[in-house]
Amino acid sequence: MATIKDVAALAGISTTTVSIIINGKANEKRIPETTVERVLKAMQELNYRPDQYARRLRNSSIRKPIIGFFWPLDHRTNLLGVLLTAIEKSLMDNSFDAELRIESFTPGELNKHENSIRSGSYDGIIIGATSKEDSIFLDSQIPATPIVMLNRKSSKHSSVRIDNRLLGMQAASLIRKKGYTECAVLKNESKYMATTERTQYFIESCDLLGIKIQSDWIFQGRGTPEGGAIAAEDYVRLGKNRPPVLFCEDDFMAQGAIVTIHDRGLSIPENLELLAFGMQSNENMTYLIPSITTVSLPYMKMADKCVEILISSISGKQKNVQNITVEPEIKIRKSFSGHGKPCGKCCKIMYFRALSHVSTAL
Repeated sequence: MATIKDVAALAGISTTTVSIIINGKANEKRIPETTVERVLKAMQELNYRPDQYARRLRNSSIRKPIIGFFWPLDHRTNLLGVLLTAIEKSLMDNSFDAELRIESFTPGELNKHENSIRSGSYDGIIIGATSKEDSIFLDSQIPATPIVMLNRKSSKHSSVRIDNRLLGMQAASLIRKKGYTECAVLKNESKYMATTERTQYFIESCDLLGIKIQSDWIFQGRGTPEGGAIAAEDYVRLGKNRPPVLFCEDDFMAQGAIVTIHDRGLSIPENLELLAFGMQSNENMTYLIPSITTVSLPYMKMADKCVEILISSISGKQKNVQNITVEPEIKIRKSFSGHGKPCGKCCKIMYFRALSHVSTAL
């Protein structure tokens, strides 16, 4: 296993200088950027990970650990409050006294934060909602800090994520078990990696279960309540030809959709039923008229797992990469509480065959 002396020898500098860089004090000590780059490159080549975190925890006179939380600067900032609450609660539940700092980034430009990620400025980092380009960048890095990726899979860093295939299958299963064979979709026009993947799995699962989704039954809009309200206008215009179930790619769009549907004189669940992938807190979806049925990403549980991994890594108890998958949460509420059309024998056989097919693919 490589040591700080190995890094210093490869970089051609003293161990003291390497230590300063690893501890994030290069700017303070006016160490040239070229020297910092040599050290970071040497650490990457040697796969060196400093054990400074355990020393900090053992010495109470040293500052408390700093956790960096990286989240994209786009409309997904709507989720920031939920995630920060979940992370803070998990830190308290684990009696881990740490400072939580937020770094926002532009999707596809996480590489601009390379110095923060690689220099050891943080004791642990949680990074969420990365784009494909961001994920490729992270997989090319060997930072001086343990990283946990939220809802993304990585071979190089620990991760906590939902199984998008299972998420899509569960949403489709709710529709098929009530006997419905047609469904419309409100889709986010932004092509975020995870969002696009789970909706594609939902559409594929519907096809396996005999639920028709025609191309002209898929309506796109921004992933916001306003975007959902506008996209729902096109669904309502289908009139008598509209499918009896409306699926929303996220619950932000669903919030706007129920307003449009109500304003156009339709009632949920009497005239149509609605469900969505859940992104927000349960409370947000419960106190609506009607309350919205969701197949959700359990962010509280995911945050717990992220924090647990970081604490183990920072304290030196865990050094291996961990990839954890959490189960979706299904919350049946009033928007999907109609009677539906009870499945017949053929329908049930089709459903269980498809379920078996998808389960084996997981």
